Amino acid sequence: MKFLRVFFVNILLLFLIFCLSEFCLFKSTQKIIPNLKYHIQKMPYLNSVYGEKFREPAGIEFETRPIVLLGCSFAYGQGLDYKDIFSVKLSEISKRPVYNYAKKGKGIQSSLFIIQKDVIQAKNPEYIIYLYMDDHIRRLYSSCSIDDYVGYPIYVLNKDGYMELKHDSFPIYRQFYTFYYWNNVVFKKILKQNSSYNNKLLTAYFKTINKTIKEKYPNTKFVVLAFSNQEFLKYDSLNLNDYGIIFLNSNVLAGFDLTAEQYWQSKNDTHPTAEVWKILAPLVSKELNLI
Repeated sequence: MKFLRVFFVNILLLFLIFCLSEFCLFKSTQKIIPNLKYHIQKMPYLNSVYGEKFREPAGIEFETRPIVLLGCSFAYGQGLDYKDIFSVKLSEISKRPVYNYAKKGKGIQSSLFIIQKDVIQAKNPEYIIYLYMDDHIRRLYSSCSIDDYVGYPIYVLNKDGYMELKHDSFPIYRQFYTFYYWNNVVFKKILKQNSSYNNKLLTAYFKTINKTIKEKYPNTKFVVLAFSNQEFLKYDSLNLNDYGIIFLNSNVLAGFDLTAEQYWQSKNDTHPTAEVWKILAPLVSKELNLI
């Protein structure tokens, strides 16, 4: 009996410590209670970072050959003035409307979800551009940041090589911060050992996005713009062109490494500087004949 009493007391103490740690982590990182469902407002963020007010630059005809931009905080424009973000630079050079639906802290799953749920309000875009960055591989398994991890759509690979939506938000058991930390520790260790499967997943996601785009916008071209120095993405070993997907790599376009530390916003912040988009926007515009 004494042993059982000690055992259950210790279990109770561990549970209380776990609850306390969850509460402290939550309070230290979030100021509001997160919504456990994945909701996207149907609002056009035209030439704008996600969540800013609608802006209409002069000289742009908004029904003419629009472009949609998808991605994470890189495409969103984290840390930059509005005038310096990629979508605005692209719009200024191409003289086209650019709808920026990038979401901070998200990855390929969110972009696919946005397209599937008819959030995009551009009428028959000529191009949908997905801006890939290297951490998106980890985000295939785990969310990016504590602030954004709740409400992450989960897809599974089907036998036909496409991704199917399993949950529109994390299951309840994955709503814990401890799970978030453990998930990141585990996947950081296995990512490099799982490269062939990662490539398979990336290909499946891009194929699924492209298939969904063609169903909704038959004349729209899907572009994967890899902001990456990884060799397997540098020369498109995923063979995306075989699936009718246009593949571009930022470093190949520029002729040098735009992901190098000199183009980071700070030593501890890898988000691109305004100089990156100033260099890349005209190169992308030229490559896609946007001008």
